Amino acid sequence: MSAAARERLPDRRLCETRDIRVDGLKYRATIGRYADGRLAEVFIDMSKVGSAADTAARDCAIAAPGCA
Repeated sequence: MSAAARERLPDRRLCETRDIRVDGLKYRATIGRYADGRLAEVFIDMSKVGSAADTAARDCAIAAPGCA
């Protein structure tokens, strides 16, 4: 199996930001896309920086583009 080639994102790209609540915790997710609509990047932030929930959210964000 060969490694996937990295496709650079343009400096300006389509993205949207959403506020999400899960079990009373507030998260903010920003999703960036390539020009053709494919998922390019995901950022998830939370108000309790450094907590276990914040760490889990960041790990999910790292994994998300590879699962699309």
